[in-house]
Order: sequence, then C-alpha cells, then structure tokens
Amino acid sequence: MTSPTMRRAAATTIALGLVAAGCLVVAAPANAQPGDVSAVGATASFTLDVGPFHLDTDTSLGAIAAPAGGRDAVALFDQTLVDAGFADITMAGIEGAVESPDGVAESAMNVDATSANLFGLNLVTLDDAASAVMCPSDGPAEVSVGATGLSILGVPVELARESPSAAQTAPLPADYEAPDGTAADLSSLEVTVQVGQVRSVGTDGAVGVALDTIVSIDGTLDDEVFTDRVVARLLLAGASCQTRSQIAAPTITGISPAAGVPATGGDVVIDGTGFTADTTVVFGDDPATGVVVSASGTQLTATAPAGAVGTVTVTVANAGGSAQIAYAYLAPSPTATPTPSPAPPAPATPTPSVPKPGGTLADTGSAAAPLAGGAIAAVVAGGIVALVVTLRRRRA
Repeated sequence: MTSPTMRRAAATTIALGLVAAGCLVVAAPANAQPGDVSAVGATASFTLDVGPFHLDTDTSLGAIAAPAGGRDAVALFDQTLVDAGFADITMAGIEGAVESPDGVAESAMNVDATSANLFGLNLVTLDDAASAVMCPSDGPAEVSVGATGLSILGVPVELARESPSAAQTAPLPADYEAPDGTAADLSSLEVTVQVGQVRSVGTDGAVGVALDTIVSIDGTLDDEVFTDRVVARLLLAGASCQTRSQIAAPTITGISPAAGVPATGGDVVIDGTGFTADTTVVFGDDPATGVVVSASGTQLTATAPAGAVGTVTVTVANAGGSAQIAYAYLAPSPTATPTPSPAPPAPATPTPSVPKPGGTLADTGSAAAPLAGGAIAAVVAGGIVALVVTLRRRRA
C-alpha cells in the first residue's frame, strides 16, 4: 500500500505496550475472515454519572473495512466526536485506508489535532495519532502505533519504547458551571488520565492497534464514593487485520461414537485441541448441527447429518486450519420375523380293504400271505382283527 496515510503511520512507529488499567479492544468486524481489514478514526465511550452531570454514549467516526481482495478509504475534516457541554472531543482531520491484495492485508489510520475536555479541564491534546498493521498470508503480523505533540492534563508527554503509557492526575474544579448553567462543586474529586499504545490479539485471529485514553475519577461527592471509577474511554487511530497465523489449527484425538445409522447420524463427541467458538464440523460434504465447544477448547459436541451407508471424513476447521477423522454410517440391523410352528397332524383312521381274488390287501393295517389256490389275510380295522380266507377251486 502506498497511500500517504500508511507512509505517515510508518514514520511514527513506536514500540507497543498494554495499558495497565484496561483498554478498548481493537477488534475486527463480526464474522471477519482471514485477509479482512478494518480501521476507525476515533471511538468514544462515556459512562459518566457525577453529581448533576450525566453522559452515557458510544460513538465513532471514520470507520472503514474491506474483505480480502478489496479496499476502502476515508477522509474527514473538522469533526466533533462528543458535544455534551461539560464534555467535548474534537479533531481537525481523520484519514485512513485499508487494502487486502493477494498475500497481505494492510490497514492504516491517522487522526490530526485532537482535543478532549471534561469539566473545563483539557484531558488530552495531540498533534497526530497514527497506526498501521500488516497481516501477511503466513507469518506474524507487523504493527506500529504512535503519537506526536501529546499532552495529558496540560503536561507534555512522550510515549517511548520504555514507557508505552503515561498518566497524569489533577483535581476537578470547584464551582464548575456548564454551558447550560448546571453548576456543582467538584473539588472533592480528582481525575486521572492515562494514555497508552495498545495492541490486541483476538482468539479469532484479529490483530489491532490504537492509541487508547482512559479517564477515571476518585473521591467522594454527596456521600457517593468514587474509587478509580472509569467514566470515559477514547480510542484514536484504530487499525486491525485478520490473519490465520495467530490461530493454531485444531487437532482431533478421537470421536465417540465412531459410527451411526444413516437416517439420523446421531450425536457425537469429538476430543482434541484448538476448538474455538467459530469451529465448524462437516461430515463428508454435509455440515453438522448443534456444534457446542467446551470452555477449554478441547472437546465439542455435534449432531451428525443423515448420510448414506459407508465411511465419510469428518473435518473440524477454524480460522487456523483443519483436522480430519473417519466416521462410519452403518446399515441398520434387519429385524427377524418369527415363523409360526406347524399344527400337529391329525391321527389317521385305518380303513379296511378287501382284496380282490388272487390279490393282496392294500391297507397298511393289513397283512397277507399266499396260499396254494388262494390267500389268507389278517385285516385290522378299528381294533378288530378279521381273518379273510380266499380259496380257488381247482379244475379237474
């Protein structure tokens, strides 16, 4: 990227540190993908409730974003971020650019001549705040953030490598009167302003930088105790990009059960590492439903989709990569149909049969023996034995 914004940010590079009292999270937009870039000129958040003065607001200026392969830019002049009478934030200019060509994503933002005031005190003034981030397709992100002409509560401050943040404290004024006529004695309170260079690395792979200002109040007013109560935060020159290199790819150590029926698939438990909130689970080409990741990131549960009989590859993926394991769809076991037993045969009733002359008895309950010139047979019928004799007359 060759925009003036990026060149100016690079020229004011200062080592990064974390703001001890907390910081605004410099995050990429929701559902950001690797290669996405974003930036914001200024963001202010007030949760102030001090005596008769109340302010609860979140506002921003100069937000831009682009997906991988895209670009965006902003240029604003003479901007007012907050105008509440007793609190105001203004800046002379906001200039930023984001770009994500193949292989690298870059984001840069500059904010000129910023002034933030509360209860008549000049909390922060600076000539220029600048930040830049670069996320390559592989390897770590490169970041820079810095400020020139910075004063905190009227005290000039230089943020150096050894001192990435600085703070000043001052009493609030007595008999303060706001432009709308609201007045109060605030001298029992004191305000602390801390300014720091901040870098955030999200679990989703977002890397962001900004100049962060935190305003807190201590003391007692009308029996209300204020103990390091944060009442305002101001983020200037925020820039972020999405990178895969910040996220470890998941691993899989097991799946239970390792098989299911084609009609429903069934619920499974997958053990491993690197499971994040945006982790997806796919069985073959079909996504699982009801994916729930444990707080430790070492286990997830999901419902397998219906599938055909056979083995498929289960792919678990996050922004850092993917891992695979096999899962089998088994044919359902056939259900056996009982065969009825045959009825016992009815008892047979023998029927006597009288043989023809010269023949034999055909009845199974009979027996016959040949005789010369005839036959003699015993017939059994109904438990009665009859003797039948057949004679042949011999001719002379």
